[in-house]
Amino acid sequence: MTVFEDVFSDAQMKMVSAALDYVSGQADGIYIHFSSLGGILHVGVFYTRSGQTYLNHQLPGVDTSINRQQTLLRSCVDSLKKINAAGAEFNREVPVEGYLCYRVGGAVDARYSYNDIPAGEDPQWSEKLGAWMQSVQQDLDKA
Repeated sequence: MTVFEDVFSDAQMKMVSAALDYVSGQADGIYIHFSSLGGILHVGVFYTRSGQTYLNHQLPGVDTSINRQQTLLRSCVDSLKKINAAGAEFNREVPVEGYLCYRVGGAVDARYSYNDIPAGEDPQWSEKLGAWMQSVQQDLDKA
């Protein structure tokens, strides 16, 4: 018997799995921001490796071709579509925004926002991802 929570968990794990495949296991941490604000689906990914943060297209020693980047993002957006479809099917509220953090070899930490943000009041996705990436880098620098 499939329930909303099963679909929700599976879709998030598929995002993490796609991000891990993309980096060919060459990362210490995977960070995924997803949103469905205003009905527009968006996913952003960055990684940590050896005390540094990297956007998916900046990873040294990893195939960061456009085709691979598109495959990663398509996989993540497909998972996000499944979350939204499950919300409709099971009449459940889905987050409009989510932040997933996977420390390779550990567990996934996640936080969500369920409140839609009015147009014009929400920072650009790249600003959110950049701010999160900067915060993670500061934590790495302190460690």
